[in-house]
Amino acid sequence: MLQLNPAQGVEGKVLRLHGNQMPLTGTIKPEPEPVATAVWIFSGQIQNQGTHWPISQACQHPQWLAYILSNADGSFLIGLPSGEYTLFAQYDSNLYLNAFAGPRSYQTVRVSEGHLTKFDLLNTEQAIF
Repeated sequence: MLQLNPAQGVEGKVLRLHGNQMPLTGTIKPEPEPVATAVWIFSGQIQNQGTHWPISQACQHPQWLAYILSNADGSFLIGLPSGEYTLFAQYDSNLYLNAFAGPRSYQTVRVSEGHLTKFDLLNTEQAIF
């Protein structure tokens, strides 16, 4: 199911944004920092657990497929069959995702036949907007 050099799947970066991100004239916003961490992959939509989901609970979820590691520049690439997936970045003992599809579930990513879908995981906990 999972492939290392895929022709289809998901590619992206795990990034952390911090500092003042307000659109102020004359200030330079801090750039997102890459994060080397585990990217957890679940099939389909996952019901909203909040921005943090303890790994002790997530690893027992019936839709959990696998995890892969992002490299030093935050990049990851995973081959997956066509379908809908939910991806989370791991921070310490929690999974993190702050992208939601309404109040009940997390944002998903759709993998189409023969395509690599771009999907970045951005942690904004330490950013000010």
